[in-house]
Amino acid sequence: MSIFGGSFDMLSGLVDRIDDSLYLVSQGLMGQPVLYLSRAIIEDKDRYYRLLHGVTATGAWEPWIEFMLECVEGTAIWTTDKVRAIRLLQARTGRVVQDRCPKAYSHELISLLFERPYLRISDIVDAGLAKRQTAASYARALVAAGVLEERQAGQAKVFVNTRFMRLLTRDSDSIEDFP
Repeated sequence: MSIFGGSFDMLSGLVDRIDDSLYLVSQGLMGQPVLYLSRAIIEDKDRYYRLLHGVTATGAWEPWIEFMLECVEGTAIWTTDKVRAIRLLQARTGRVVQDRCPKAYSHELISLLFERPYLRISDIVDAGLAKRQTAASYARALVAAGVLEERQAGQAKVFVNTRFMRLLTRDSDSIEDFP
């Protein structure tokens, strides 16, 4: 069973697509991340297949192109709203960490919390932010501050940024308040 519940496969796929896109952008191989149009197509797949059949059966390209442009527009708006919400959550998280556990706060740590919705103590160490003992105290402080939740994954502990995970896995862009 996944530590994240049933949404792990979907989340994992989403994180992989984000990671792939960001890597290509960082390497200069792609100017901007691509839009995930499959989401829009799946939401209206009957119409998509009907219009696609019209293209192959009668050469009716215009309705299919209009549909695809609607998908691009809707996906661009959805993606922009999602990115805006993630940035807002990241800024709020930074303020909470700065206020509640200033010894743990660094811009790099906040960035690490948003590379994926969970981390291990070793991730903090590997990022060069702290030695193991200090990294563990940072993670405990973030749990105490209500920023992360500690979960057991086999024999390892993971620290889940649940607000970020919910933002990634739900259509809603609402951000939950910190306790």
